[in-house]
Amino acid sequence: MIGSVVTIILFRKWLKKVIWTKRSSSEIEDEFIGKTGIAETFIGPGHDGKVQFKGSTWNASSEDAIEKGENLIITGNQSIKLIVRSTKNLK
Repeated sequence: MIGSVVTIILFRKWLKKVIWTKRSSSEIEDEFIGKTGIAETFIGPGHDGKVQFKGSTWNASSEDAIEKGENLIITGNQSIKLIVRSTKNLK
């Protein structure tokens, strides 16, 4: 038991880095930006909606009118809100 306590004390800083590392904002952006999702509700100018992305529902806003069920692309984020565009406008 004493060996375990000594080990934890000696390796505490290293363990904190390994276990509780925060990802940089560029890593987070890489995870979202340019990826596609599906609109769960209508999203449009002045009307935020919901997006299905990576198995989760996210709040989203857009300058495009995006209907429910339409594919979209993520162009940015504001904290936990995704900024999206319609894939129709990209063609």
